[in-house]
Amino acid sequence: MFNYLPITFYIEVNAPDNDTLNLSPALYNFASLFQVLKANRGQIGQLHASPAKLRAPGKLIRGVRGDRRIAQLVPTGYGHRGVPQYIKYTMPFCHFSGRNLWLLKPTSLNRGRGIHVFDSLERLKEILTEDCEQALAERQKLDPYYMKCYKTPDRCESQNASSTQSKRRLPPRPLTSFIIQKYIECPLLVRGRKFDIRMWALVTQEMDAYLFKEGYIRTSSEEYRLDDVDNRFVHLTNNAVQQFAKNYGQFEDGNQMSFQRFQDYLVEAYPGRKISFAGDIFPQIRNLVKKSMLATRKRLNPENRRNTFEIFGYDFMIDSDFAVWLIEVNTNPCLEESSGLLRTLLPRMLDDAFKLTVDVGYPPRGRHSAVHPVSGYKDDESMWEKLCSGSDHPNTVTTTVPATMRSEYTIVVNEDRMLSVCKTASLLKGPKKGKSAGKPKTEGSVSLSKELLPSLDADADRPRDNLAA
Repeated sequence: MFNYLPITFYIEVNAPDNDTLNLSPALYNFASLFQVLKANRGQIGQLHASPAKLRAPGKLIRGVRGDRRIAQLVPTGYGHRGVPQYIKYTMPFCHFSGRNLWLLKPTSLNRGRGIHVFDSLERLKEILTEDCEQALAERQKLDPYYMKCYKTPDRCESQNASSTQSKRRLPPRPLTSFIIQKYIECPLLVRGRKFDIRMWALVTQEMDAYLFKEGYIRTSSEEYRLDDVDNRFVHLTNNAVQQFAKNYGQFEDGNQMSFQRFQDYLVEAYPGRKISFAGDIFPQIRNLVKKSMLATRKRLNPENRRNTFEIFGYDFMIDSDFAVWLIEVNTNPCLEESSGLLRTLLPRMLDDAFKLTVDVGYPPRGRHSAVHPVSGYKDDESMWEKLCSGSDHPNTVTTTVPATMRSEYTIVVNEDRMLSVCKTASLLKGPKKGKSAGKPKTEGSVSLSKELLPSLDADADRPRDNLAA
């Protein structure tokens, strides 16, 4: 999965019990990885500053041992016989420059609301406490019956048994949920500023998936830097955020750029790379959308409603190696005509989408008279490209980053919490015949320090199961 999107954790917060908020065990895995990266941030920063050290064969960088205790906000994530739940993580070298930045995103909000950039577990605890208390207050105000049923589900169900005729135990619903995602610390920039790519995808009533052939680049208003994690005008490119920036619209109309203008910038800024947006970037986007649609199609319409369709907003980023990463997928994407570019694209996008959905169930009477011209496309041409049908199998899709756009080095954190910087080519080859497939091949790697977790035998060192509210 992390070949397609940055390392991501899904965190659920359950209803309070005895004045505590119960957090999902995934937070334990995140905090473990965070501590490993924190212990080695200095050494990674030195490698970014002096890339020649990476190419020194057998060169060992001695890391500083990190704090043995994990912050007390972390719930236990112990599996069978008390063994910590932990897996191997990999990320391109450009995703971690030594700052150890992460994004926290509420799953129920959009337009940049509730998104935080943080670089410490203490800051994460503050954000979670504040957001969870707010979610709890709102839930108690809007749905007091939910809180009663959560604490005594059997009693609440018995009250409804006459109408539902169900003896099932009501499944607890989370109070709120978050995404914690690795911040790409070395992204590709447009004239020194951060950007991302917004695309639209369509799922029809037949569960066919389409991708609109045009999208747009969303740019930030201020120069990119990592020393100010609270400056939303640097790190978030949402128009709902950027429209309040002092420099909004100074560089691009509505802080938005067409694909053609972005191609012109690539030719100007990287003449030696010969990067083609249509030939190198867009195919990666197409494959990522197709892969995600096939992976989630059974969840898109769980109630099996007829004659339904939806338009999704896909957001992508390009790292400094020109690899494309899926950042998030939005339901109910913003359709505000906030620039001349969107005043051209949005009417055509919606009109062509209705031809594939509404017009199929309710054929129009007479000739369709609306025309929304877009440069480079015929007026009667559908700008939606079909990616897959509802019957396609997920394994028919391959999403491969071109070798010329792949990071030369990869950061690997293995099951023993040992961080190494390995040549990507050696990892792609896989283990030699007869060797164990569970250990990453690390030829030409730079080994860094090992982060130790609290002793499992000492209860005082075990992370708590909850976060005090």
